[in-house]
Amino acid sequence: MRVIVFVLFFLFASFTTLAQWDELDRHNITWTSQSQNSGESMPVGGGDIGLNVWVENGELLFY
Repeated sequence: MRVIVFVLFFLFASFTTLAQWDELDRHNITWTSQSQNSGESMPVGGGDIGLNVWVENGELLFY
C-alpha cells in the first residue's frame, strides 16, 4: 500500500512540475540589442560571484 501511495504522489508531483514550464518560459529575459550605458547592463553570475556587462562605443565593459 505504501508503495502505491508513494508512486501516485511521485506521479502527481511530476505532472504539476511539467505544467509549470510554459508559465516559466514567458518570464525568460532576452536581450535583442546592445546596451547604451551601465544603467542597461546585463547581470551575469550564479550567486557567489556577480558581474554587470554592457557595451559603449563598441567596447565591452564590465564591473
